[in-house]
Amino acid sequence: AFDGAPPPAEEEPLIDAMMVVRSRGLEQSGRNTELLERGEQWLRTLRAERNLMRVAAEMRSALDILTDKGSHLNAGDHFPSTFAGQMVEGGLRAHVWSKVENLSTALKKAKVAGAQDQLIRKEADLLAEVVARVPELPADRCVLDPDGQGVKLLPQGHQRALETTFGGVYYYDSQSRKATDVGEDPPPQNELGDVGTDGSRPCCAEWVRSRKCKAGRRCPWRHEMPRSGDAVRECILRREDDR
Repeated sequence: AFDGAPPPAEEEPLIDAMMVVRSRGLEQSGRNTELLERGEQWLRTLRAERNLMRVAAEMRSALDILTDKGSHLNAGDHFPSTFAGQMVEGGLRAHVWSKVENLSTALKKAKVAGAQDQLIRKEADLLAEVVARVPELPADRCVLDPDGQGVKLLPQGHQRALETTFGGVYYYDSQSRKATDVGEDPPPQNELGDVGTDGSRPCCAEWVRSRKCKAGRRCPWRHEMPRSGDAVRECILRREDDR
């Protein structure tokens, strides 16, 4: 299956049959209750898989924008070094980053709906690769893993913010418009997203400069010299004795 593929031949007849059963009040007749539940589950899975493939296709089409470290300058555009240019560039990346969050949400829904494992693995690999190759992750979406496993991403709609008086960290849910207390723990680990664990991770800027890194094995970035196309990021972790 692929995005844009024609629907399965069984889908429309199944929907029609279920509508007939319900319109005639036959839900409780024979095995109809069981068959209706199985039909609904199959349709939920199908729709979740279809949505996941659609969202993943949109993500792939925007991949070059999100992972490009250069500028998207066309004739008549503002130079990226200007304030207006930075606003345009930031708005573009924010728009494309929303596709990353849509893919993360679609993956979670597909898992709950019982989508095929092969499809889940394929699009989960895409999500991990995209996040790992983004030159600059949104700072208000990143937190340190509660278990010390590097950097994690907050769930969609959640943001990290600083209290202006003393600089304490709190979290804000843009959907419910509710904020946590300052110093409260981030969402549970099973709700946090991964930043990627394969060879597409950025290189650690501190290690590239000095061949040493204060975070050691806890650093989420690669301790090796960057290759062509690799991103380089600063390590935001502190030494154990700095805590």
